[in-house]
Amino acid sequence: SVNIRTFTKFKMRISEEDLRKLEEHVKNNPDNIDYLDWAAFAFYSNGLFGKAIQAYRRLITFRPDNASYHYYLANSLFKNGELDPARLEWEKVIRIDTRGQFAVRSRRKLNQIEQTIEEV
Repeated sequence: SVNIRTFTKFKMRISEEDLRKLEEHVKNNPDNIDYLDWAAFAFYSNGLFGKAIQAYRRLITFRPDNASYHYYLANSLFKNGELDPARLEWEKVIRIDTRGQFAVRSRRKLNQIEQTIEEV
């Protein structure tokens, strides 16, 4: 079974053909969290933020308290131009993972956004 958590330190660039195969695996195994987890991060890493958003939202239905899923959903939303939903997800990360690495990163993202808004 595939576990994407080992790949969170770097981006996972894969070919379009491999992305299609991965999508097919997810489609044929919709309740397989490992495939969905792998696909979500592959979509994110390859700039397919709409697909990443869908995958992370589905993952959250299985594991609503997974800070990693909320964090990458927030990042995907942000990169997709959806600032307010991204903020809400980063805030969820902070509530779920109070002092963990994803909370630290989420606070940093929220602070950066606030600084940018203040400068405008």
